[in-house]
Amino acid sequence: MPPDAAEFVIPAAKDRRTDSLLRIATVAQRTGLSRATIYRLEAAGNFPNRQQISPRCVGWYGSDIEDFIANPKAFIRTAKRRSARR
Repeated sequence: MPPDAAEFVIPAAKDRRTDSLLRIATVAQRTGLSRATIYRLEAAGNFPNRQQISPRCVGWYGSDIEDFIANPKAFIRTAKRRSARR
């Protein structure tokens, strides 16, 4: 018996056309994290990925930062969760 199609919910892609890009100072202010901590968490895969704006300029989508602030644990890598249980 095939599963009900309603069981499979695909999250809608974010509309990035209206999403603002935040620079590191703004991200640090909104999250309360230092620049070093933001970069360290991002390198570990536990923070939203930055977007290249120009060769020497990066930013983070505002909606990604708001999602992180609302639920930081959602950004922890699955592998990290598994290793923490052992």
